[in-house]
Amino acid sequence: MYKVGYIDDSAKTFTNYTYGLLEYDIELICTNEKMSKVQLVNWILDNQIEAVMIDYKLNPKFEFVGTELIAYLNDKLPGLHCVVLTSYKSNSLEEKLVPKVLTYDRDIFSELDWTEIADTLKEYCQIFRNRMHLLINQYENLYNKIKAKNINAEENEEFLDLYKILRAYGEVDDIPIEMLNDNVNDKLDSLLDKLDKVLKNE
Repeated sequence: MYKVGYIDDSAKTFTNYTYGLLEYDIELICTNEKMSKVQLVNWILDNQIEAVMIDYKLNPKFEFVGTELIAYLNDKLPGLHCVVLTSYKSNSLEEKLVPKVLTYDRDIFSELDWTEIADTLKEYCQIFRNRMHLLINQYENLYNKIKAKNINAEENEEFLDLYKILRAYGEVDDIPIEMLNDNVNDKLDSLLDKLDKVLKNE
């Protein structure tokens, strides 16, 4: 079963889309709850979503339109494919925030056969699963650097981001918080030492 999220300001299509896609082995997880972009990232992680459909016209309920949300999600969850559903396709394309290939006219769900959109969503889910393996490799390399106390601040931030994502999807075990805190404290001490030396040289 593939897990696809669906974010819309209205719930009127939720039941139809959910039961329709279930026939294609897709579990559709829907929300029209008003959330911030950060909260929506957490919602995606909490539900272990592998691809997302987003309505274009989310405002005024949300403080952004669908294409803005996708730009944000691409930054925070780069392995996750997002598609726009819209009745305003020209508006979405004019913004140049989402490629044309990821922008779908809502009428696609008015057709009797949903094979095309279902196959596309499943392909995006599979790509996400494959990319997770790459993220695990990155995570393991950074984890070894942490254990060796040989990680810089930028790498440490990358590690924490990967840890949050991979832990949410059950791909890694919990790490003792002391280990993370010790690493942060070591880096802070190192930065303070460098700052102290700079100040003494002035």
